[in-house]
Amino acid sequence: MTREEFRRRSQELIESLVDGLPSAEVRRIEREHEELETAWRSQVEAESAAVYTRAFCQQNGLDWSRYENLEVDERRTRVWEDLVARSNESTPIFGQTGTDYHRHTPQTRAAAMAEALVHRLNPGRAPSDGAREFVGLSIPDMARRSLEFSGQRTVAMSGGQIVTRALHSTSDFPYMLGDAVGRVLRLAYSAAPSGLKMAARQTTAADFRAKHSIQFSEAPRLEKVNEAGEFKRGTFAESKESYRLASYGKIFGITRQALVNDDLGAFDSIPRRLGQAASAFEAQFLCDLLVSNPVMSDNVALFAAAHGNLDTGGNAAAIGLNGLSAARTRMRKQVGLTGELISVTPKFLIVPTEQETLAEQFVATLSAATSDEVNPFSGKLTVMVEPRLVDDGAWYIAADPAEIDGLEFAYLEGDEGPQIDTKAGFDVDGVEIKVRLDFGAGFVDHRGWYRNDGA
Repeated sequence: MTREEFRRRSQELIESLVDGLPSAEVRRIEREHEELETAWRSQVEAESAAVYTRAFCQQNGLDWSRYENLEVDERRTRVWEDLVARSNESTPIFGQTGTDYHRHTPQTRAAAMAEALVHRLNPGRAPSDGAREFVGLSIPDMARRSLEFSGQRTVAMSGGQIVTRALHSTSDFPYMLGDAVGRVLRLAYSAAPSGLKMAARQTTAADFRAKHSIQFSEAPRLEKVNEAGEFKRGTFAESKESYRLASYGKIFGITRQALVNDDLGAFDSIPRRLGQAASAFEAQFLCDLLVSNPVMSDNVALFAAAHGNLDTGGNAAAIGLNGLSAARTRMRKQVGLTGELISVTPKFLIVPTEQETLAEQFVATLSAATSDEVNPFSGKLTVMVEPRLVDDGAWYIAADPAEIDGLEFAYLEGDEGPQIDTKAGFDVDGVEIKVRLDFGAGFVDHRGWYRNDGA
């Protein structure tokens, strides 16, 4: 029956209802009109289902002619049985012909989709082979693929229905979204690391209990062996500092409307800002720790005359030949736990923004015309500018953390940097994403750091 035939017959039945008809004839006409409408609705639904099923068969390499003349329910059953049978034969399903989808695990598939989504945000980097097959898919398309991969039917479902089903089902769609957000966040996080990290040593902690760092003294001095060939035993002195990790985080949501609308801004702006915020948090944490001049395990502040690493009052000086020379001398004369000379080598010159130009002048490589003009610090110090330092006069010297312990920061073992957790939202109609950072830092030795209060 065509649309025109339906309209014509429906109109004929309506016009046949004239005054004076027996009630039995009226009921017959009404019954026939109702049956006509039911048949027409069934036909429209069948045609619509056929359109979706035909497109699905073409997408997945199935022969549409095998199902074209079947009833709707039987057609769906046959299509699904053929897909399952082909899957059992380890042939590609749910995608373009020739793609090894059976090799994907839910984790690798979610990662590949996330990479493809991030590629749409930053197309400058070529996607991997696993992600290339998903490049160009919209977010609702990826939701549909996720449902199909998990064995759920999506024929005749709208974009909104697909996204809702994918968020609240066993598909890997929520994990894909979280992975994509995590990639954007970590890119932004890595792009702006704290300057103080260069002068610190990174490590890990197994849990949130106090992390102890033990410093051993230098090896005991060798002594001459007597005529009897007796060797004397030596010991190591040790000092112990500690700090602990804490958890920091935030929850934000990506709405269902943003997912249905394929709004890439939701995956770019907020995660990028959170990544930058995580990096800034770590930078501020390390800076606050440095400025606070914490008390060490010997009950003496990090920077103190007793530690031989502080010039203040009349001994303070601005960055210059005399000030840098005094700082280097103090570090060279540092002694270990048993009083042995350890001769620490300065590596970093850490300054606030106000002293950046001055610092660069005194470490620059210049061609000297006379010996008096030679810069003894040329190429020997690396300038690190920390704009969060509030005292615009003070400056610091730090040794290479590979040479001697000093500032140390740690992440929870296996969770370096900000981590992402994802779940379908209830307060938010969409997906909720939690950003968590398990981080801690502390000074484990004073000998590799020096402070000058400036002139």
